[in-house]
Amino acid sequence: MKTTYSNHFRPVAESHLGRQLDSVTKSNEFCLSDITYIRTDEGWLYLAAVLDMYTHKIVGWLMAKRTGQSHENYLQKHMKNRGFRQFH
Repeated sequence: MKTTYSNHFRPVAESHLGRQLDSVTKSNEFCLSDITYIRTDEGWLYLAAVLDMYTHKIVGWLMAKRTGQSHENYLQKHMKNRGFRQFH
């Protein structure tokens, strides 16, 4: 099994919840996102997903052939429209 290389000097996003997940008390209050890549016969496919921290359900996702600012812009706009207070 191979995982993402994490021994790097690039910035890492801070945790605004401080790992105190019990502080999430309702849906659409906090969400988190991540991006991964999937190898296909036609090349790489990037998948970004957003998880509601209260319901633990995926509430938004985007697939694309390239990653970049467009993923972040789309997901931030989508989550703002859903009424999330914080998006990370």
